[in-house]
Amino acid sequence: MLYDVTFGTQTVESDSNGLFTFDPIYPGTYYISYKAYNYWLDAFDKLEIAHKDSSVIIKIPKIFFCYTFSPLPSSDHPAIAGNGSTLICNERWLGASTGRYPFVNTDLIRKYKFNTNHWEFATFYYSPFINRNLTSLTFYRDAVIAGVSPDSLFSLNLIDFTVNKKYKLSQNAKGLCLNISDGHIYSCSQDHINKHDKNDFSAIINTSTIDVKDLRALAYYRGLYSYDNDKYILRKHDKEMNIIESYVLIKKDTNLHIKKIYDMTFNGYGELWVTLPGY
Repeated sequence: MLYDVTFGTQTVESDSNGLFTFDPIYPGTYYISYKAYNYWLDAFDKLEIAHKDSSVIIKIPKIFFCYTFSPLPSSDHPAIAGNGSTLICNERWLGASTGRYPFVNTDLIRKYKFNTNHWEFATFYYSPFINRNLTSLTFYRDAVIAGVSPDSLFSLNLIDFTVNKKYKLSQNAKGLCLNISDGHIYSCSQDHINKHDKNDFSAIINTSTIDVKDLRALAYYRGLYSYDNDKYILRKHDKEMNIIESYVLIKKDTNLHIKKIYDMTFNGYGELWVTLPGY
């Protein structure tokens, strides 16, 4: 059968279970966007409806309120890691240009302490990743693990954040987190989540393929979360890396929808902090 049908924008409200219907539905391509809790969500679904399809199940993402952490201006690689009430962020420092101490243009790892929904600067260390593509940071026992594109992990000591050891990977590590429940480091590439050996981070002992296009960051708090910079979706995974919940990020203090992020981490209170690209 042939159809020559042109639709405008149609709007429908779901029931309390999130179910909704459109009638009639003809074969073709449909783009569905969502409004939840008075927020229009930029995440969308593209549906290809065949003639035989009578129903399609769509899971609408929920709202996840988070905070944005703003590193210094012109920070190209604002990777962050949180550990309780401590946070570190890789930031671009322009001391030679601005006359501020230290009087150099370099990358610094700056340490912050949490105080009533904001981070107060505590001290700084020279970053070992100047002119390198640092993608992510995570705390790990008595060290910090750093992912550097295209294929390296670094172990940093907690005294001055200098490099203890370098690990060569077979693929890019765009995001990192420590899964506290099993003690393993996890990394993500474009559409994979990798579980690393506890003693040799270069050894990947399990890889899960996720049906996404651009995994960017990982974080752990009572479960492992990944972020997709393609559809702007935060996802929570179970122990087998199955997706059990999907969210869009809303900045808590401005109620704005957050889209692309650079890195993310939880603090000890279960609050999610993200850095944004393009500084």
